[in-house]
Parts: sequence; structure tokens; C-alpha cells
Amino acid sequence: MPDIFWTLQRTQLFERLSREDLALLEPGSRVKAFAPKQLVYLPQDQADAVLLLASGRVKLYAVTPDGKQALLTLVDPGELFGSLPLSDAPRREEFAEAMEHSTILLIPASNFSRLVERNPTLSLALHKLAGLRLRRLERRLKYLLFRSNRDRLVALLLELVEQYPVRKPEGLEIGLNLSHQ
Repeated sequence: MPDIFWTLQRTQLFERLSREDLALLEPGSRVKAFAPKQLVYLPQDQADAVLLLASGRVKLYAVTPDGKQALLTLVDPGELFGSLPLSDAPRREEFAEAMEHSTILLIPASNFSRLVERNPTLSLALHKLAGLRLRRLERRLKYLLFRSNRDRLVALLLELVEQYPVRKPEGLEIGLNLSHQ
């Protein structure tokens, strides 16, 4: 399946793997396109695949008791999502929604686990990825607990302009369409 190999080889996490290693991911993997605002998965859906965003952007969010979206993170091309890879969580815990036209590679979790067991370099890269995500979450939690609303908003805006900068003559702009919510 050339689309799957092409997608994997273009991803930083998999670019150093051999063709034989990548072939372990092929059985049962599939590429799926999503339109903007289309749900990729819901809470309580089976977590039987690791998802790799090939193109587009996906947001992960929870819904508060009063019905508002609480943005958890944004997923950019080349990132894995859907539950931390190799976690034992049988079900999804959040909503995943395409923010723009997106292409996602769904890799069966069992295939992914076999590849990680066989490849220590990939295992280390996943460990680093998990550490990075944990640091981001810890930083956000500190801001939520110990900062004013104004300081939290400033920190969020600075983080977003760092991740999604658009240079304009007037300065930097955040290259995302986000709602007030």
C-alpha cells in the first residue's frame, strides 16, 4: 500500500525505520480523509488503533458539564494521537475533530506494539514524545492553578503564536481559527 509507506516515511518518528519495519504496520492499516468539523472519534470509542495525522489539523477536546468545549490539545501533521501509544486504555477519553481537511493513518495497536517491541529507537522516541506532552500538560496545569485569568490567557496566546506563527507587517499573528470558547 504505497500511501501508507509514503505517509510513514514522511513522518519524523518513522523516517529512520527500515522498509521491513514499516511493513509491520501495513496489515490492517488504512488511510482515511476527514472534512472540517467531522468527528474522528468520540469518548468511549474503542482505542484499538494508533492514529497518525498525515495532513490537516485535529483538535482534541472534552465537553464541560455546561456543554462548552474544553480544548485539550491541537494535533499537527506527523503527530500520533488517539490515546498515548501503547497505553492499555481500551476506550478513548476525549473527542477528536478535524479542524480542516485532514488525512489520518489508522494503525492497528497490535501492529504498532510489535514494531515498538522490535525497535528500541522507536521506543525511546515515543518515551520522549510522552515526556514532551507531559511537560506541556504540567505547564498548563500550573497556569490554571496558580495564575490569574489574564496571565493564563497571555500564556496561552504566547504558546499559540510560538506554535503557529504567521508573520505580518504589524507583527505576529496566530495562524489558527479558534472560537472564543
